[in-house]
Amino acid sequence: MDSDKHIPLFDNYKCDSSLIQRKSKDSSINTRGRQLLSLCISSSLRILNGRTMGDLMGAYTGFQPLGSSVVDYFLASEELLPNFTYFHTHNFLPDFSDHCQISCMLKCNTKVYERNSNLALMPDEYIWDDNSVSAFQDAINSNEIKHFIRQYKDKIYDQDSINNAAEDLNKIFLKAADLSLKKIIRKPEKSKKKKIKKKREWQDQDIINLKQNLYRKYKLMQNHNSDPYIRGYFFKCPKSY
Repeated sequence: MDSDKHIPLFDNYKCDSSLIQRKSKDSSINTRGRQLLSLCISSSLRILNGRTMGDLMGAYTGFQPLGSSVVDYFLASEELLPNFTYFHTHNFLPDFSDHCQISCMLKCNTKVYERNSNLALMPDEYIWDDNSVSAFQDAINSNEIKHFIRQYKDKIYDQDSINNAAEDLNKIFLKAADLSLKKIIRKPEKSKKKKIKKKREWQDQDIINLKQNLYRKYKLMQNHNSDPYIRGYFFKCPKSY
């Protein structure tokens, strides 16, 4: 677990013998930090920040006007902790948030099953209207379908061939439907072609990048229109554009 200088441990608490001591660039301690450590102790949770490959020094995750701190944590159970192979605190992007994105890589023991080529295809669909009932009944009473029904009744199915019995019965119904109903023909969906906007003759790639950057700043200011930093950053962009 983390350092026991801040939270007293009860006598029967089992500490991790092979756990790397956690490091952090944030040396300050506050009430919320003590509450987080208390939660980890009571629930047998472990903090990935500062002890996992990719973030062994405990990088800052929050950048506020009063200073930087580590306020975004990734917690994992004691049993799951060895399966985390990587943890990373991403670069600070002030245009989007005053917090850094954090991510991790988890090793999972999964089985990849091969696709069963013997799976049956989706059955055909038929148009059903007011005349379909009588037409389907006439097909069932036809000599061709009666012949299939007699063969089905004469065939012996045991307990291990229940699926074969259901499949043979389904074939009889589909054959009767083919004789009496209109089949819905599925047309393959055509992929929609994306319209490629033609670049204006007077525009080069630098102008296009400036235009896209200006639009991103505009959307950001719409969500945070009261933030003076974002507003000032946005109004500087049109000058360069």
